[in-house]
Amino acid sequence: RRSSDLLKAELQTELGRDAVRADEAACLSASADWAHMSPVLSPMLPGGVADLVVRPRDAEGIAVAVGAAHRHRVPVTVRGQGTGNYGQGIPLYGGLVIDTSRANRIVAVGDGEITAEAGASFVMMEKAARKTGQELAILPSTVGSSIGGFLAGGSGGTGSIANGAIWDGYMRLLLVVPCTDDATPVTVPYPE
Repeated sequence: RRSSDLLKAELQTELGRDAVRADEAACLSASADWAHMSPVLSPMLPGGVADLVVRPRDAEGIAVAVGAAHRHRVPVTVRGQGTGNYGQGIPLYGGLVIDTSRANRIVAVGDGEITAEAGASFVMMEKAARKTGQELAILPSTVGSSIGGFLAGGSGGTGSIANGAIWDGYMRLLLVVPCTDDATPVTVPYPE
């Protein structure tokens, strides 16, 4: 518990007091997704609850949170909007939940591509694409989902049968934050 307290103080200093929550309601809410609806998965889920929740405002803040958690040896669970159905957003042993939903900037819309932060929802990306006369070729069944969660969950999405799955070249580049003390983002191009 002491590690979580030190992490909380560091994250409040680095990201602002409003970005960090440790109250029971916030921790419970950030430690669940829709997997509880499955009679098969529900009894197998760990039922862990976060000790701390951080909601960084941008990709840089996500890296700050990952690095701080690593230095304090606090386990990390990353989540988007919480629309997943498989329990991947549920912490196994408490620790820190990094809620990426505020890091939702659409960085650029180009010819046939969108660059967006992990918390950008498909609704936001579709709106940005339509402003340029384009549309998304693949959508999740819950369009409020964020791109980070969609990719991390390995989803195919609506439109995959006609247009190919997300792993068929739709993802051209990822900026990945490794769990290291400095958490320097690494650029990973397709197909790596």
